[in-house]
Parts: sequence; structure tokens; C-alpha cells
Amino acid sequence: MDRDRSVPLLGHLGPVHLELPLGGRRRGGDRTALGGAGATLRYVSGPNNGQAITNPSGPNGNSLLARVVVFDTKLNSLDIVTNDLRASRVYDIGKGELTMTAGFYKSRQTIDTDWLWTSTLMDVRDDGRAALVDVVEAAGVPQTQNGYYAFGADYFGGCCLRSDRVDYNVNAPSGSLNDKVGRFALGASVRYDFGNARGSIFGSDMGGGHVGTTARDMNGDGVISAAERRVAVIPLTSPTPVDCG
Repeated sequence: MDRDRSVPLLGHLGPVHLELPLGGRRRGGDRTALGGAGATLRYVSGPNNGQAITNPSGPNGNSLLARVVVFDTKLNSLDIVTNDLRASRVYDIGKGELTMTAGFYKSRQTIDTDWLWTSTLMDVRDDGRAALVDVVEAAGVPQTQNGYYAFGADYFGGCCLRSDRVDYNVNAPSGSLNDKVGRFALGASVRYDFGNARGSIFGSDMGGGHVGTTARDMNGDGVISAAERRVAVIPLTSPTPVDCG
């Protein structure tokens, strides 16, 4: 009898960060698109923090800004358990040997992840020295907060903020026959896989009229800025059920 078993292979892996630049644009284009006509720009990080950007070429020398979407994926659990149980018996038949094997494979995996997003504005330069930039409309109202245009994937239309809580089960009975006579052997096997997925997915883009954006004082200063009116939320009280198989 053979038994192969694996227990929690992947656990709390922590966050995964990735930046998705949406392409470089001339500063006038991003300034007008995000802040309207007459908007101004200023650095809010890096060596030029607080400095207004009045020269189109700017300190980075290329006059480019990038709208960057950053996502932080929390892998709360990717635990997986597998078990492959097999039993074999050999029969002497005439001048040969017949080996019969029966088995059962079982696996279960939990997918528990949170997908969190922000939309930022920064200049374009090499060596990892890009700095965050604020846009201030003509009336003096900032449209970004410390370089953040939205606390969500606003550049993607506010999509993709999501929590997955799903368990996957796979079952697979199997059997095989192997007939060996002298130097020759002939074998055949069969396996049938079936399984299911059960759980919930939480996300405003899952339909059902879920609300995915709210206003929230992210920095706790008592004032709701323009960026803080674009805060993405996960509708944890309105799950989308997963029931497959």
C-alpha cells in the first residue's frame, strides 16, 4: 500500500505588491485630465518635495508623468492538503504476473485572498527615484492627496477590489491492470476526477447593485478631500456565493 500525503503547503504569505503604470503622458495632459483647465502640479515626495512644477520639462528632464495603479494582494491562505492512497496486489497467472492497483486521490485547497488597490500620480525617471505628484485645480483645491488620486483602482473604472473565500475539493478514484510476461508488459488504467468549489466572493463588480465607492477620512484630519471621496470598499455584507460541482 502506498500513501502520499502533503499538509498545509502554503500559509500566510503576506502581501504582494505590484505597480501597473498606465503609460507616460506629458504633464499638461495629466494635469488637465485630473484637475481641469488651469490646474497646477507640485511634488509631494522626493528631493523636490513641496516644489511647484512650473517648467514643463521639470526636474526629471522629460516632462512625463505616469498614472500608476498599485495593488496589494494579501494571501491570507493558500493552504492545500493532498492525499493519494493506492493499494496493489500481484497475481501469478500462467507464465506471467498480473498486477492490480486501486487508488483514491483527494485534495482540498482554501483560497483566501484580498485584492486592494490605489491610484497614484508620479513623475517618470530611472533608478527607482520616481516621486509622487499632486494636482491642484485652478481654484486651489487639490484633486490628489499626497500623490494619491484615489484609494482604489479608479483609473480602471473602480473595479477589482475583491475578497475571495473559496474552498476547492477534488476527488479521483483510479484503477490499473498490468500484465507482465517475460520481457513484455501490457498495462491499462482509468481515473475519474470530480470535485466542487464552495464559498463566497466579495466585490462591488460582481453585480447585484453592490456599492464599491465611499467617502472616508483616510488621514484622519477631519476633512474629506477629493481623493478621499474616491475610496473603494468591499461589500462584506453582500457576498456572491460560489457553489460549483
